Amino acid sequence: MQLNITNITCVNPARAVKDDVFFVIQADGGQPTRYPPQGALPAGSGEALKLPDGGLNVPYTYGVCVTAFNFRFLESNQYLFNIWVDYESSNMTETKYNNNHAEYSITRNILV
Repeated sequence: MQLNITNITCVNPARAVKDDVFFVIQADGGQPTRYPPQGALPAGSGEALKLPDGGLNVPYTYGVCVTAFNFRFLESNQYLFNIWVDYESSNMTETKYNNNHAEYSITRNILV
């Protein structure tokens, strides 16, 4: 199976102007990986994150967790949201909220 994230749009950033988003991706309990490998993706209110052509694809057998953080230089990174899928997950668009007022809309597809 494969998780395909086709769109992530910032509805409301955690910071006043823009978030600097990066992801920690872990499939099937394996080694976590970072996307992008270096740096971050800027996201302001109403802006879609620049994902790879065809979307962000993560192959998995049992489940995958994608956690988004706001990069903060010289401070602890700020949690934004996470996406969890398993063998029963389906295609959907959902909006994630958190306690620091960040709000993101995520569109994902599950490819078999």
